[in-house]
Amino acid sequence: MIKHREVQILHALLVTGSVSGTSKLLNVSQPAVSKALAALEKRIGFQLFQRTAGQLVAKPEATYLFEELDQCLKIIERLDERVKNAQGEPGDRLQIASLPGPASFLIPKLLEEFFGVKTAHRFLLSSRTTPIIRDLVSTQQVEIGVLVNPPNSTAYEKFPTPNEYVCAMREDHPLSAKLLLRPVDLEGIPLTLTSRGHIMHEQLATAFANDRVQFNPAHEVPYYIPSLGFALAGFGVSFVDTITAWSFDNILKAKGLVFRRFEPQLLDEMAVISPSLRTLPTTAIRFRDFLVERMSAMKSLY
Repeated sequence: MIKHREVQILHALLVTGSVSGTSKLLNVSQPAVSKALAALEKRIGFQLFQRTAGQLVAKPEATYLFEELDQCLKIIERLDERVKNAQGEPGDRLQIASLPGPASFLIPKLLEEFFGVKTAHRFLLSSRTTPIIRDLVSTQQVEIGVLVNPPNSTAYEKFPTPNEYVCAMREDHPLSAKLLLRPVDLEGIPLTLTSRGHIMHEQLATAFANDRVQFNPAHEVPYYIPSLGFALAGFGVSFVDTITAWSFDNILKAKGLVFRRFEPQLLDEMAVISPSLRTLPTTAIRFRDFLVERMSAMKSLY
C-alpha cells in the first residue's frame, strides 16, 4: 500500500525531476525525500527512477502512475476541505452551481445579505446548465444547486421554487399602459424567447394556439438576461422570469423597461437542490433555506 506522504513525494518527484526540487516544493529535507523513495521502491520491488547526474529520470512505470497520483492528491485536497466545512471552520468555501439568471445578480446579493461582505467565508459560484448542476450536486461536488425541473432522486433533496414569466418591454411601448397582458394583446408582435424546446417556449405556443392568435417568436436567446437587451433595443416584447425582472429593477437599478404580468400564468419549475448522501455544514443548510425562501417570494412580485 502506498502511503499518503509517499503519494505526495512521488508526485512531486515526477513534477520537479529532482530530489532537491521535491525538497523545496514539499518543505522537507532532501535525505527524507531520498529515504521515502528508496523505501517505496524496495516495498514495491522495482525502481521508479533512473539516477543520472543528480537528476531523476522517470521510468515508464512511474510515468504511468502520474495521472492517478494527480487525481489522488486532488481527491485528498477535496476531502480535507470537506472535513473543514463539516467542522464549520471560518474560511469555509460554500460551493454553489446555478443557472445564469440567478447566478448573475440574485445569488451574490443574497450572499451579501446573509453573510455580509466582511465574512470569513469564501464562495465558489459557477454558472452551469441544468444537467451539469444536477450532476455536480448528485456527486457532492457542490452544496447547493439552482436549476429547473429536476426529477426526483435519492442523490439530492429538492426544494421547489416556482418562478413566473412576465413580459418585458420599453417604457414607450404601446402595450406598457396595460398592467396585464394576454395572447390577444401580443398577436403578431415580435417576441424574444428562449430557444425552441424550452418549457417557456412550449407553454407560450400552447397559450397562443388555445386563443387562436398569431404567435410570433421572432428572436431566440440562450437565457433570459440577453432578452432584456432585445427589449431595450425595441425588438418587441421579451418574456423573462421574475428573478431576471427583479435583478433589473433592484440590482442593476436600470431604467427604460417595464414588466407586465401575463395571463394565463406561466411557471418555470425552478428548484434548489442539495446533496442527500452526506451531512451539509450548518451554514450551508441555513443559507440554502434562506435562498429557497427568497426565491419562492419572487413569484408574487409582479
